[in-house]
Amino acid sequence: MAFTSVVQFLTGTMGTDALSRKQITNIIPGPEVPCIVETVGITETYAAAQAGVRPDVRIKVRESEYDRKTCIGMDFEGERYRIVRASKAPKKMIVLVGETVAR
Repeated sequence: MAFTSVVQFLTGTMGTDALSRKQITNIIPGPEVPCIVETVGITETYAAAQAGVRPDVRIKVRESEYDRKTCIGMDFEGERYRIVRASKAPKKMIVLVGETVAR
């Protein structure tokens, strides 16, 4: 298992805009952590589309690097993502699926 890239987690608060849509406010960049990039599969894409979500990126990080309670998003390769799913993986890893959001 080789970490091939780096992701920066974001903390802050979730708020709403003028149209009552959820958005991230008061964004505080967190530490950069090593990650493994994985392919978003067709089955996962189809299932997410059923729920109105478009998974754009799938990365794997160490469990110890990700705090589900405070992490509201991530910056990865110049894009900002909202974490739409986090699931445990073998070897004390977490798989994060992100959807692109506007900056």
